[in-house]
Amino acid sequence: MKMNENTEIMPTAEQFPQENAAECSVECPMTAEPKYSRTESLFAVAFSFVGYFFIKTFITGSAGMGAAIFMVFTAAASAAFAWLMGAKGSRHSRMYLLLTFVFSANLGISGNGLIMLLDFMFAVIMLAMWSFSVNNPDWNGVDSGFIYNLGHAVFGQSFGNFGKCPSAAAELMKRDKGGRNIRNILLGVLMALPATVVVTVILSYADSRFDNIMGSIVGGISLSGIWKYLLGLPISFLVFGIVYAAVSEKSCERLKNERTTASLRIIPGMMMYSSVVPLCIVYVIFFFLQLSYFTSAFGGVLPEEFSASEYARKGFFELCIVSVINLFVIAAMNLFCRYDDKNGESKRPIPLRFFTVLLSFFTIILIATALSKMEMYIARFGLTPKRVYTSWFMLVLTALFALIIARQFKQFNMAHIGAVIFTVMLLLLSFSQTDSLIAGYNISAYESGNIENIDFDGLSSDAVYAVAPLLKCEDSELNHAARDWYTNCLSGNVNNAWYGNGLSEYIVHGLQENGD
Repeated sequence: MKMNENTEIMPTAEQFPQENAAECSVECPMTAEPKYSRTESLFAVAFSFVGYFFIKTFITGSAGMGAAIFMVFTAAASAAFAWLMGAKGSRHSRMYLLLTFVFSANLGISGNGLIMLLDFMFAVIMLAMWSFSVNNPDWNGVDSGFIYNLGHAVFGQSFGNFGKCPSAAAELMKRDKGGRNIRNILLGVLMALPATVVVTVILSYADSRFDNIMGSIVGGISLSGIWKYLLGLPISFLVFGIVYAAVSEKSCERLKNERTTASLRIIPGMMMYSSVVPLCIVYVIFFFLQLSYFTSAFGGVLPEEFSASEYARKGFFELCIVSVINLFVIAAMNLFCRYDDKNGESKRPIPLRFFTVLLSFFTIILIATALSKMEMYIARFGLTPKRVYTSWFMLVLTALFALIIARQFKQFNMAHIGAVIFTVMLLLLSFSQTDSLIAGYNISAYESGNIENIDFDGLSSDAVYAVAPLLKCEDSELNHAARDWYTNCLSGNVNNAWYGNGLSEYIVHGLQENGD
């Protein structure tokens, strides 16, 4: 048989040396190495239930003790996972984890809905920052790139690792003989399900006692629980994505952040400064025309043409909105203004620093005026939750603008100090039992004659520490206001499971059992 010269001759087995065959068997194994370790797979299965418990406690439930236990357990499981995987922590990661536990625990103490929402959001952010700082030797704490790092920690880690949970859980079913046996058992149960259902129905018709027993068994299986599990899977995948990032090796994000920030500086300096000048002129004219009107608040003097409530409310929220707008203007000006930073951020152009200080100074004046008006309003009409929250927010803004001004004259880690101030302020708001402080202030103001009427409308069960003694008070108006508040608290917590109540709500229900 004649062969073409381009025809390849297949080698025979005898032509392979024995050592090459052995080498090939080592370098090219027939079975691929598992992508995930057994620990990762087991925790992926466990974390697949996170979404179910989230929906059960936060969506269909009313938070309370169940939410606190859920959040604390999730954080503890995350820390255990990182420890088992040998992830290296740091003092920053330990602080973030501690804050996660602290704010999570308050979900079981407070009954104030807004404070519980803030605590939950902050606890989630702290858990994401813990994951970002673990196993990250280049992370030196909060710095100028904090916003970039925060966005990456919360959204980049969760969505970037969204598919890790299902893939790691599926790895458990195929990694070894035991996993394959579990998979085969589950598939066998599913295969037997149709025949089992048919036979059960037929036998139920044949025997009434069997029908009753099977009815009670089937009735105990909640389809709503299955739906909660399925609907909660995306939440489970996001949470496990954050936790999985804790055991991943991380590269330094600082250079990427600096490059991203530098690429945003596209607006020439003169154009940027010119865009801010009209705004400053508007403020000068506004302060000049309204000088007597606004500064009267500092001396507690009420203008003749206004009542106390009209004067305090008029323009207050507008001043708050303008203050927030100024914060965004300052941020945009420093982010998009083009300048050469080769000598460091402290060498920013003088006009840029000048307009930053000027806008910050104008804003602090606006905030001080608004707080003075609020103080006058509180002195005449007492405290409410909205007045406390608004004043708290304005104080946080004041500290932030003061830091911005100081940063223009001296180089320091403004982001770190700002983060510490915000955390301390949130701790004070969360753990000071705000509603009890509000009730206590109003009671003292009423008894001293500073306010004419008193009620506790809008106060949560957290006010129990100040209001409960009034249930036996001899003053009819105080007693009536306390009993109205007490009735509202009880009606707002009807049919709650034990895990749906916080500590203050348990105390309120305890008053009912004691016959108060």
